[in-house]
Amino acid sequence: MKKRESFCISLEVGIATAFITLVLVTSISLSIIISSSVKQTMREDLQKQLHNVVSVGSLLIQGDEFELLVHESQVNSPEYLAIQKKLQEIRDSSLDIRYLYTMRLTSEEKLAFIVDAEDTPGEMSLIGEEYDSPTDLLREIFANPTGSYVENTFHSDQWGTWISGYAPIFNSSGQMVAILGADMSAQKVVEYERSMLVLIFLTSAVVSIIVSLIGMQFSNRITKPLKLLEEDLNRIRRLELDTNLQLHTIFKEVRSVHSSVNNMKKGLRSFKKYVPASLVRQLIDLEKEATLAMERKELTVFFSDIADFTTISEKTPLDKLGNTMVTYLTNLTQIIHKQEGTIDKYIGDSIMAFWGAPLEVKNHALLACEAALECQQFLQDFNAEMSSRGEDVFVTRIGIHTGEILVGNIGAEDRLNYTVIGDPANVASRLEGLNKHYGTLILISEVTQAKVKDVMLTRIVDKAVVKGRNTGLVIYELVDRLDRASREVLEFSETYNQGMEHYFNHRWSLALEHFYICQSLNEADPLVQAMIERCQGLLEAASDQA
Repeated sequence: MKKRESFCISLEVGIATAFITLVLVTSISLSIIISSSVKQTMREDLQKQLHNVVSVGSLLIQGDEFELLVHESQVNSPEYLAIQKKLQEIRDSSLDIRYLYTMRLTSEEKLAFIVDAEDTPGEMSLIGEEYDSPTDLLREIFANPTGSYVENTFHSDQWGTWISGYAPIFNSSGQMVAILGADMSAQKVVEYERSMLVLIFLTSAVVSIIVSLIGMQFSNRITKPLKLLEEDLNRIRRLELDTNLQLHTIFKEVRSVHSSVNNMKKGLRSFKKYVPASLVRQLIDLEKEATLAMERKELTVFFSDIADFTTISEKTPLDKLGNTMVTYLTNLTQIIHKQEGTIDKYIGDSIMAFWGAPLEVKNHALLACEAALECQQFLQDFNAEMSSRGEDVFVTRIGIHTGEILVGNIGAEDRLNYTVIGDPANVASRLEGLNKHYGTLILISEVTQAKVKDVMLTRIVDKAVVKGRNTGLVIYELVDRLDRASREVLEFSETYNQGMEHYFNHRWSLALEHFYICQSLNEADPLVQAMIERCQGLLEAASDQA
């Protein structure tokens, strides 16, 4: 069952989101606090203003005259008009006072209007007209007439938004005979609160946007180097270790990670030199760990060795020999890697390599032959330089064989070696050694030749019994690519191979004719000379028997 992946987001999105969220929460909180503070201050100022109006106004009105006003017909009486005029003066002294009136508590415990500052018929409240919606505060002033009162909340109706205040009116005996009520317009306060709220939120929005952009920039300064490190680590995952990441950051922790990655890269560069890089890449891609295991596969095995290397090493100073071998092995290794081969091991001056594992390649035999030809081509330039310095040249012999072989990890649990085991490896090694006997540089088996004959030019060398095998094996010399060989080389090889066909079929005279033709084309060819001598010997033996 596949493990369910937990939810995750990028670090850049996480930091930016957290920063923006923090800014928004802070901005909204500050907006609410400032708005509430401004709102509370403005309302308190309005309440104080209204409190002062009703407190002073109640003192300017004579309470004795209220006892005379009991019926609505008295609205034109001198007493009513005198009080109304005083109310109008008080109202007009404050621009925000819209309604100013007086009320009393009736014997039925109801509130009724007495004198109203409004004198427009239809709008003014008449004497005795009942007030049908008294608030708790309004009733409180009649129960406890110790001072002026102002409502804590606004109330709205069809004429607008208002706040009301009340103060007791006393007669000359000190008894409360009425209360003075005032309705002050709060519309300006409400509008100001709204505009202030809009301003605060707009300011908060602008600040949030600016701070968010700064936060995103800050987030980018953190995540950009981390993204570069991620890309570098992905390259390391693919064992691409030659890049040198230049990272500029002010953050100490990121610098520390960068330093650790560079140190890891150095270690892996060294590690890569000891194991096949393609094998490690394959294990990484498959998300597997190396274990003791081998499998049977058809591979092509390659062996190389320098002729008379012991003699050369005895005559050459060690430091010079070491430098020369580094150049030699480095170039041959690069050629093998370029042709998708895997270096198995270095055995002194010898190289063992194979094709077809761990990377699957269909044309592994052809790639091995390409590598062998390229190695010999490199050695021509290499030896020319060695010879110009008066140093011994390197004659490198190569053997190649294709067959089924065991390939994989062998060794102990804590120390593995990726290698091949089986007869094909032994045959390739023996073929490399047979070069000395035949005077050749590259020998391949008949199995390998069958896979490359359409591309590579080869010539039959012999049918030999390789050490460790009971059956004979036809061996071939790898000459060149068919599309690269000259016409003379093609004709020479064709004539030679025809001679070998006659030889294998015991037609010694015909074989000898072909070899004489080859000798005329290339007198120095060691195989031609060897086959001439062999055919002459067989003809002489046949003549003696006859």
